Amino acid sequence: MDILSGVTLTKHCYDLLKVIIGSRDTVIINQAVGELREKITDLQMLNSELASLYHAEKKITIKLTDENAKIEMFASQSANYEMHKTPAGSIVYRSKLSASDEVNLHYLCAHCYQNRVISILQPTGGKTNYNGRIFSTSICHSCDSNYLMDYLGDDGICVPSSSAF
Repeated sequence: MDILSGVTLTKHCYDLLKVIIGSRDTVIINQAVGELREKITDLQMLNSELASLYHAEKKITIKLTDENAKIEMFASQSANYEMHKTPAGSIVYRSKLSASDEVNLHYLCAHCYQNRVISILQPTGGKTNYNGRIFSTSICHSCDSNYLMDYLGDDGICVPSSSAF
């Protein structure tokens, strides 16, 4: 049923009530009361359908509002990061440098960042030999991605890097 059907049913109920009030014949009154009960049942079913549609739309609205809030939160947080290429060639996101920041320079997982997740890379303490050079590694604990980070030199000591993406 649709809303127009509900309006038609309501009008029909009103007409039946007028018949019941204006009639003195018991048979006509009983017949009109029976029809009125049918119409009231139909109206109740229509009301139930409309209520379920309303609740479904309300649920969708709440879900979309939450999703929008998450997107806006990520957009706000992601403005503080920029793409960076590590000395080993890994692409990560790093915090933008600012003199007033209380948080030290840190790196984010590029995979998680693309999925709107802020996941700070953690140093593993391990060393990896890549193309004959030794690099430190960091891991993303959200997706378990490993990143080659800083060149450690042949003796395993960190070599300062000036390369930025």
